[in-house]
Amino acid sequence: MRWKEIRRIVVAHVVRGITGCLAAVPLGWSYRLGGAFGLLAYFAARRERIRAIQHLTRFFEGERSRREIKRIARGVFCHFGHSVAELIALRTPERLFNRLSVSLEGFEYAKEALDRGRGLLFVTGHFGNWELMAAYFAYRGYPIHVVAREIRQPILHRLIDRYRSAVGLRVHYTNGAGVIPMMRALRRGEVLALMVDIRTEGEGRWVEFLGRPAYTLAGPATLAARTGAPIVFGYSVRIRPWEYRFVFHPAIEAERCAVRSGPEWETFVQTALQSLNARLSTIIEQFPEQWMWMHRRHDPVRPGRKVR
Repeated sequence: MRWKEIRRIVVAHVVRGITGCLAAVPLGWSYRLGGAFGLLAYFAARRERIRAIQHLTRFFEGERSRREIKRIARGVFCHFGHSVAELIALRTPERLFNRLSVSLEGFEYAKEALDRGRGLLFVTGHFGNWELMAAYFAYRGYPIHVVAREIRQPILHRLIDRYRSAVGLRVHYTNGAGVIPMMRALRRGEVLALMVDIRTEGEGRWVEFLGRPAYTLAGPATLAARTGAPIVFGYSVRIRPWEYRFVFHPAIEAERCAVRSGPEWETFVQTALQSLNARLSTIIEQFPEQWMWMHRRHDPVRPGRKVR
């Protein structure tokens, strides 16, 4: 067994132990403990800590001091510790959503797009608590489908699936049945939620993100071009403990393109991806502690991956 596999198993058991601790205490204490575990991870996860500091230093070069960069990096880890505590609370959704305070901004853009009956492509990033945002609307009866990568470690995979199922989220795995079930969901007039800031296999384009080119999956744009479903970008931002603002941007309109890979298709895909990356970059710059800076977003893609 390779070290990477051993490390995944150890991390999975540690996370399961932490979730057990958080689930056994009141919500107020679980939030504080989540932040403490996040701070502990900052010091324990040396590789991720160094990577986050390097990425922050490159982005804020000349704007922030070394001390400020480290403060933001610590905040990133604490933020994700808090987010884990919030997700664990989804085991009892009634208790969580009775405690949670949410304000909506621009929700009319999503509702108007959804009311047209062509489905809605909701696009966000690893910012705020994206899982909680999807859960919030699924719990209130909106038909939400999320596109996710299957977690290789079975313990973590079952853990995340349990929380998603608790609120009625429907999951489509990228290594599963392909895009047909996703297109069917859109044609039924339902919501398909995707992430724009992942680095993985698939058709994509090199598009600027946080000031540098990043390989960006074309999925949101190609699904829009194939189905005519509008794209709405949105995000969640934590204001204070158990308080969030969910923000939605005006829809990116799409008409079905008759010829795939033709000029009209390529123009729409490129323009849509540029717009999505620009919107997410702006939000990350405003709230840097709430994005996943340890992610290798700008690393070169693997050899053989389709790049345009």
